Amino acid sequence: MTQYKTYERDAVSNITIRSANIIDALPITNVHIKSWQETYSNIFSSYFLNHLNSETRKTGWQETLADEEKQVYVAEVENQIVGFCSIEVREYHEENCAFLATLYLLQQYQKQRIGEQLFLVAKNNVRRLGYQDMYVEVLAENNALSFYRKYGGEIVDSCDINSAHQEKIKAYILKFSIFE
Repeated sequence: MTQYKTYERDAVSNITIRSANIIDALPITNVHIKSWQETYSNIFSSYFLNHLNSETRKTGWQETLADEEKQVYVAEVENQIVGFCSIEVREYHEENCAFLATLYLLQQYQKQRIGEQLFLVAKNNVRRLGYQDMYVEVLAENNALSFYRKYGGEIVDSCDINSAHQEKIKAYILKFSIFE
């Protein structure tokens, strides 16, 4: 996947959306863990959330950021990363499809259109890559489900995900038409 450089600044709210680079691995890791703790407190156990391994996640993000097949974008406010999203190609129903693999934002920055800006950057870059559709997998109990439905996501499938304690957690696959 060719990486497109993206740099957008919202002059009103001083939000910058840009392509992530390898030095962003630790700040992305920190946002990832904190947003999981904020978002999934009603889904996963507090023990699990409080023991997320930052070293393992940081290594994972370093690998993701080094992978030219994946695209990662960060949202910054006052030069601090407050959210991020990533795009990757996955096989889905025996086809290669563009997936919004992640979109996380610290709770204090939600409802300020930063998530919308990250989503639109992802969608525009999926369009540039030539895909007609973009998919996202969302836990059924995640409040973000309404966010994705608001932006045109249609539930096209569901699956069960095994949690850390081998509990099955329901998730939905949503599809977005890129050219609408």
